Amino acid sequence: MTLLGGLWLAVWILQPLPHGLLDSSPAPGLLLQDRRGGELRTTRSNDGSRRRWVSLTEMDPDLIAAFLATEDRRFYRHHGVDLRAAVRALATNQRAGRMVSGGSTITMQVARMLRPAARDWGGKLRQVTWALRLERHLDKHAILEQWLNRAYFGNGQVGFDAAARFYFGKSATALSDAEALTLAVIPRAPTGYDPLKHLDATLRRRDYVLQMLVARGAVSTDEAATIRATPLALARHDSINHAPHFVAYAVEQLPADVRAAGGRMHTTLDLQLQRTLQRRVTEQVAQLSHMHLQQAGVIVMDTE
Repeated sequence: MTLLGGLWLAVWILQPLPHGLLDSSPAPGLLLQDRRGGELRTTRSNDGSRRRWVSLTEMDPDLIAAFLATEDRRFYRHHGVDLRAAVRALATNQRAGRMVSGGSTITMQVARMLRPAARDWGGKLRQVTWALRLERHLDKHAILEQWLNRAYFGNGQVGFDAAARFYFGKSATALSDAEALTLAVIPRAPTGYDPLKHLDATLRRRDYVLQMLVARGAVSTDEAATIRATPLALARHDSINHAPHFVAYAVEQLPADVRAAGGRMHTTLDLQLQRTLQRRVTEQVAQLSHMHLQQAGVIVMDTE
C-alpha cells in the first residue's frame, strides 16, 4: 500500500502544472503611466488589495538576500521541503502540544498561496506535496518571483513593489538598503511588524536579520552600521491619482475584460508638461480675473 502511494505521488508530481495555476489571482490592479513611464494611477484588485507584479531581474540582489535570510535560509539547497527545518518545527510543535511552527520553506509558502490549505497536519501534507511538484517544474528564480509578488505586507498590500509604494512612496527598485530590509521582515508577521504601528518591533527584527547577513558575509559591519543609522521616511502613501479626468477617460476607453485583467497601460499624456501648462494657465486666468475669465484651454502643437 505504501509502495502504491509513493508511486502515485511520483506520477502526480511529474504531471505538468495545471493551466493558469501561476496566473496572478485576483488580477493585479491597472497601472496607468504617462508617456515617460511615470505613474498616473494604480487601481486596486477585485479583492480590494493593491498589487503589482515585478520581475525578479528588477530586484536588487541584496534585497533578495535579505528576504531569504528572514524566510528561508536554505532555499537554494533544498528541493521544496527543508527536512532540517521540518524536524525543528516538529519538535517545537510537540513541546507546545499544537502547531505553532510550520517549518515552511518559501516553496511551501508559494504552494499555500496557489492552493490554500487548512493550517493543520492534513493541510501541511498538501503543502509539502505541492511544494515538491512546484520544484519539479519551476526553477528557483521563478519560485522566488512568485513569492515576492504574492506575499502579504499588511495594510492591503500584496507583493513587494506594492508595499514599497505604500510605505515609502517609491518603486521597489528605488528603495534604499535600509528601506528594503525593513520591508523584508514584514511578511513574517504583517500585523506585528507593521512599521506604521509597531516600528520598534519591526526595527528589532530588521536588526536581527542584519546580524545574520553580517555573520554570513553578505553585508559588512560598516554597511550594517550605515543601514541602522539611515532614517526611514515612513508614511501611508495611498493611491496616486494624477490627471484624474484624463485617467478616468482613458480607463473608460478600455474593454471591460482588459480593465479586469490589470497590467500596465501607457498613455500619451506628458505629466511634466501637463503640470507646467496647468501652472501657466492658472497664472494667466488670475491675471485676467478683472475680465471675469474663469476657464481656459490649451492646444499643444509640439511636445518636444
